[in-house]
Amino acid sequence: MVAWGRAIDVKTLTSLDNPLVKSIRRLQQRPAPRADGRTVIEGLKLANEALASGIEITQALVSVELGRRPAGRALLQRLEAAGIACASVDERVLKRCSSLDSPEGVILVARIPPRGLDQLTGDLVVLAAEVQDPGNLGAIARVAEATGVSTLVVTEGTAHPYHPRALRGSMGSLLRLPVVDGGHPESAAAHLKANGFALAACVPHGGVDLREAPWTGRLAIALGREGSGLSEKLLKVSDLRLSVPMKGQVESLNVAVVAALVLYEAARQRGTL
Repeated sequence: MVAWGRAIDVKTLTSLDNPLVKSIRRLQQRPAPRADGRTVIEGLKLANEALASGIEITQALVSVELGRRPAGRALLQRLEAAGIACASVDERVLKRCSSLDSPEGVILVARIPPRGLDQLTGDLVVLAAEVQDPGNLGAIARVAEATGVSTLVVTEGTAHPYHPRALRGSMGSLLRLPVVDGGHPESAAAHLKANGFALAACVPHGGVDLREAPWTGRLAIALGREGSGLSEKLLKVSDLRLSVPMKGQVESLNVAVVAALVLYEAARQRGTL
């Protein structure tokens, strides 16, 4: 049995067949379409980041064990103050709902409405074009926030920005950094160029050394699929190709590493850090 509401002392949910448990489990196994906006947020750090960011949180599960600890009681008080429905759950239910091998005591269900390309802001954006690994996408978002990127544009074929691994990899950045659904990669690139952004495509070899590239004006840094990189169509419409200089027999770098090197150089030369 479950008690919803604003009270901190709630009855404990113990049934694995509860509709809420089944709903969260489905979301964990296959994140909702971006247009739906529903996502699952796990762990004390991300839960507090979600509360601080002001995103809509519809439900919360907090383990009995966490609720007994000072950090858990503080979280429950924040949930209560925000008027968020909260259920206490035993460890068995928490494990069923969690995507983690060792659940961290709290699971939130949130709704993050998707942003469209008409909501682009700022002069430096990242275009994630078919970046398939959620952990890489999370790491890219983290370095993007750290370097002052204004918007992360994700295209079709890119990992879901609120996949559990993406959220954990971003350490909260994906809850703070504006994320725009760019649709088809070529359409996103066309929109960016039509709005005055130069498109800088990151390629393993043959591009301009990132230390010598022009970094002024409105700029969109395009990062591609792990392994095959950006599509030929995107490369053809790019205004600039950027490469990280490498020695030895290294063929390429991880896409999140490339993002870090390129974005820190961009911030350095633009004087934003």
